[in-house]
Amino acid sequence: GNLYTSYVCSIDQAKLAKIALLPQCVAIKICEEISQNLNIIANVKWPNDIFINDRKVGGILLETIINHDENITCIIGVGMNIYHAPDLKNSKYDAICLSDIAQQQLNDDIKNIISHAIISGCDMFEYSNVMDIVQQWHSFDMFHDQVIEVTNNDTTIFGNNLGINDTGALQLMMSDGDIVCVNE
Repeated sequence: GNLYTSYVCSIDQAKLAKIALLPQCVAIKICEEISQNLNIIANVKWPNDIFINDRKVGGILLETIINHDENITCIIGVGMNIYHAPDLKNSKYDAICLSDIAQQQLNDDIKNIISHAIISGCDMFEYSNVMDIVQQWHSFDMFHDQVIEVTNNDTTIFGNNLGINDTGALQLMMSDGDIVCVNE
């Protein structure tokens, strides 16, 4: 009863520097679609997770293949908990499924809603101004302007979440006022 899908698209190599924004665009659009169609507030957690009520409902992964021509093949994988919430062992977050919180009976339309969001996210990446993407991320960021803990390369840091920058890196303001960018 859950949705696991992949979508393949081609991106111009000139956009390689901001490729980390692609799954973030998809996450934004999934949150928008869930909010509009199911009347449920969904949020994003950097770098690629979707949350409802502080519980994980889905995530997005990105694989890229740099071709010898001018394009990058992108494989966007999306997993959504529709009817079953897995036990997330070794995670500080619990999982939730859409059917547990939807005010309506879910049917196969939910698959179409998520598929539409994936395509809309790819369009957003392709045609939107980077700063518009950053602003939209901020509006769905569940930890925006909160002190968070991030572990990257076996190093744990704490900082105030300032959101993402124009390449999709997480920006943290440290206690001394320095801004640190964390890449996935």
